[in-house]
Amino acid sequence: MHANATMNPYIPLGATAEGLPVCWGPLAPEHTAHCLIAGTAGTGKSHLAACLAAAAAAGGGRVAALPGRSSLSAAHYLEQAGHAAPPTTLEQLQAEVEQRTADRAVGKPARELMVVLTDDADTWPLNGAEAAAFEHVARLGRGTGVAVVATVSATPTRCRMGAYRLPPRLREALTSGGTVLHLSAPGRTCDGLSVRGPDTIREA
Repeated sequence: MHANATMNPYIPLGATAEGLPVCWGPLAPEHTAHCLIAGTAGTGKSHLAACLAAAAAAGGGRVAALPGRSSLSAAHYLEQAGHAAPPTTLEQLQAEVEQRTADRAVGKPARELMVVLTDDADTWPLNGAEAAAFEHVARLGRGTGVAVVATVSATPTRCRMGAYRLPPRLREALTSGGTVLHLSAPGRTCDGLSVRGPDTIREA
């Protein structure tokens, strides 16, 4: 049984214009889902990332933050909400997911959900080794309770095309089977939300 067995596996985000519920499922039964939040400056990417992490923390999850470039970072918003997001590194995350993988292989109980906040992931000067390490964390994390919540800057056109400025294999690791949110409204709100799942794009 997962350490967060009492936590609702789906965190509600709202609804589409058609009234369909929009949720993020970090503890979905099939795997741990990552969440990529894309949009232009001022659409509320960091604030939404912090809200998701706060909901996970309130349910007993653990939150850590990779250093971002944004002055209004998700970690800052999360601290304002009363939850700590201690900094972490790719090396520490690799060690975490590898230990979780080893524990799972010998039948040890799953650890608590770990949410990794990654603000402005598209501005990181990722070299080949760092991109590979991040991809490794994202792929192993899906089976071990480590969920990445990443923000990237993207114009509406890039959002529609899924053309986020990330290394291709890392982009695929973060989006495959996960939740992709496109924010388009100013003023740090979630109005104009669109959600891209594995098969469809729903415009709100």
